[in-house]
Amino acid sequence: MLAVVAMASTARSARAADPDMPACLAANETSIKLRTDHKLKQAREQSLVCASASCPDIVRDRCRKRASDLTSAIPTLVLLAKDADQHDIVSVAVSMDGEPLTDHLDGTGIAVDPGQHTLKFVAPGQPTVERTFVIGEGEKDRREVVVFGGGAPPGAPVDHAARDASVLARRHNQQIAAFASGAGGVVALVVGGVMGGLASSEWSDAKNACNGQPVSCTTSPSSKGAMDESSASSKATVSTTMFIIGGVLAAAGVTLYLTAPAAPETSAPARGVGLEPAGAPGGGGVVLHDAAPPSIANAPHHPRGAVRRGREPARGLLGGSRDRGLGGAHRWRERGTDGGRVRGRTGRGRLAQGRRNRRRQQHRDGHTVHAALRRG
Repeated sequence: MLAVVAMASTARSARAADPDMPACLAANETSIKLRTDHKLKQAREQSLVCASASCPDIVRDRCRKRASDLTSAIPTLVLLAKDADQHDIVSVAVSMDGEPLTDHLDGTGIAVDPGQHTLKFVAPGQPTVERTFVIGEGEKDRREVVVFGGGAPPGAPVDHAARDASVLARRHNQQIAAFASGAGGVVALVVGGVMGGLASSEWSDAKNACNGQPVSCTTSPSSKGAMDESSASSKATVSTTMFIIGGVLAAAGVTLYLTAPAAPETSAPARGVGLEPAGAPGGGGVVLHDAAPPSIANAPHHPRGAVRRGREPARGLLGGSRDRGLGGAHRWRERGTDGGRVRGRTGRGRLAQGRRNRRRQQHRDGHTVHAALRRG
């Protein structure tokens, strides 16, 4: 009997689930409107209604095609949650735009509508986290990691400037504390030494007043020896205490200084020496210059070439020319069709070489004149 009742109930439910002609047409129109409004999930649900077998063939075929297209267009999110120690959290309730989305995160994709959405993540014992996402249509299995406790998600870009500033601030504060502690320790040690000296002096006075036995004067507290002995004992106690305090503060200062964070490394621009081909009327050669980084060498106010800022280079002592390079250094160019050699000497060496070159040239010119006279 129960089986018959169940079968009848199932048959009635199946008949109720099959939409009639007006329901099919209404579902078709609704799915089209929802698709236009970018509410893809609801549009797919309505498309499945009008894709039922009880709907007319022309409506059913269009709705099935639309449902398939919507399935491809609906984006999915893979949401993961971690605590501050990068441990996975599964029991996380997620709401999207104020509506519940899921009550746990197990790494499976969640279908959502495209557009901008605000997601709120709530986990037991963790602060609530809100994130805003812009989700594109057709974006599948987009992975988003939410970290509770203020940490950054894995793979997030690191702000090196902020990190270096934080390290420098910690280093500065710890070094100040180290110097303060060390200075306090030095002061305490100095006070301990002074009090120790005074105690020693008064102990000597007490010994002189009590015939070398300051303890024997304690029977008469009002005597000078007894007062010197009492004062010496007090100062000795203060001296010992200050030495202990000074030693502790000095050790703390050294420890704080040695354990301060290291300063962030800064890369200095590389410099060196480079060679550059150059040409001039009547000859050619090379240029010896400072090899500056590309950002400096390619700057508009430091163009490469023989002429700088529209001025002709000054004549050099080696029969060539020179101009100002980076940092005020001279760049020497030696004339000669064969390229010549680059002179890497100091200023005094260049002067001496110039004088030798002029003497050789005069000697050659003299021979040329004598030879011409003999031929004439």
